[in-house]
Amino acid sequence: MQVINSSPGDLAPVFDAILEKAHSLCEADFGTMFTHDGDRFWPIAAHGASARVVPAFTDGIRPSSNSAFAQLVGGDRFVQIPDMVEFAEQRADDPLTPFVEIAGIRTQLMVPMRKDGKLLGAITANRCEVRPFSDKQIALLQNFAAPNGKGPDKPSLGAQRRRQLGSGPTQSKQGKPSGVAGINRRP
Repeated sequence: MQVINSSPGDLAPVFDAILEKAHSLCEADFGTMFTHDGDRFWPIAAHGASARVVPAFTDGIRPSSNSAFAQLVGGDRFVQIPDMVEFAEQRADDPLTPFVEIAGIRTQLMVPMRKDGKLLGAITANRCEVRPFSDKQIALLQNFAAPNGKGPDKPSLGAQRRRQLGSGPTQSKQGKPSGVAGINRRP
């Protein structure tokens, strides 16, 4: 609450504080908070990510039909990729694959932010070593993504933050979700 009260007009510090706290509790090295516009995922905050990661989000991330992001679109409660190197070898077309090299991601956890069943965005937690997140850590990250005022619950907030980061939505078609090899997920 202290962060929210100190940032009445600019929500960037709020999103950054949410990520920092969530990643600390989950023992994540870095990660990103995204909004979802119905077509693409757009970053609105990043914690601990290298500067090389930001340009990779210029056009947002559009989920391909078999991608990990498509699993969130399809309704999964979380997606965990225990070994991103193995995943990248199996899924060269997935939008996450370049981040193995760009950011050094080895294990990734993604949880959706939903309100009334509508996908609003996602929070990712990444590790630079192969070490899957425990059920307790997954539950903690899900709590941060819950629609109780801790995550962005209005598309306009994401659009405002995207403008600050210098990226924005473009028109395209979204693929239909299907199973993804090499990941743990729960519907």
